[in-house]
Amino acid sequence: MKSKGIFIILGTILVFGTNLLAQDRFEIYGEYSYLHFSPTITGVNAIDFNGGGGGAQLNFAKILAIKADFMGYGGVTFSRW
Repeated sequence: MKSKGIFIILGTILVFGTNLLAQDRFEIYGEYSYLHFSPTITGVNAIDFNGGGGGAQLNFAKILAIKADFMGYGGVTFSRW
């Protein structure tokens, strides 16, 4: 009975995993990131970070690519909660 469940899971991964192959030659994207750091130490203020980044990916084949990601944070805001 356990082996049947394993085969169903592996079959599902194989069927849906084929959609993960790269279809475009070149991909570019951007993203936004927000981080709120709230320490539990008394006397230390909470800090907010706003940032973003982007990246590019060059696909050589359906399963081979080079990818570069860049992220940066700025606009630090100190707040009390």
